[in-house]
Amino acid sequence: MLVSRSKIAVLLTTLSLITFACKSDKAQDVILKKDGLWKEESRHTVNSTSGTVTSDLMKTDSLRTYYFGKDYHGYYTETGDTAKVEYNWWKWSDKDSIVVESNTFRHVYDVVSSAENAQTWHSIDLSGSNNRNKVETTVVLKRIE
Repeated sequence: MLVSRSKIAVLLTTLSLITFACKSDKAQDVILKKDGLWKEESRHTVNSTSGTVTSDLMKTDSLRTYYFGKDYHGYYTETGDTAKVEYNWWKWSDKDSIVVESNTFRHVYDVVSSAENAQTWHSIDLSGSNNRNKVETTVVLKRIE
């Protein structure tokens, strides 16, 4: 039986969300208590239009490094680039979510899983008329200092 990559991605995302729903602790506490540098270990992005997958990309190299400050300011850099993209971040009240926002972007990440120095985040961004365009992103982060 042949299973498409998009069906596997949906299954993995669903399993991650079920795992997240069963957790009773506040996943963001890791970021809130362990500010500092975090590196992306992987980034999986699925783009779709009207329910049809237009791209499915898994990256495990040349990823971002994030700095989360105790003052809720931060920045990220791309691998090999010294330019910093600054942002503000905070915990979404009443949700296990982190908001990362600047004057050019706003992302809301649900914290899917959390360990002492690692987290998995998931976001869905909708755009276009009737929210036809969807970008679904899953990011695995590891604390590096």
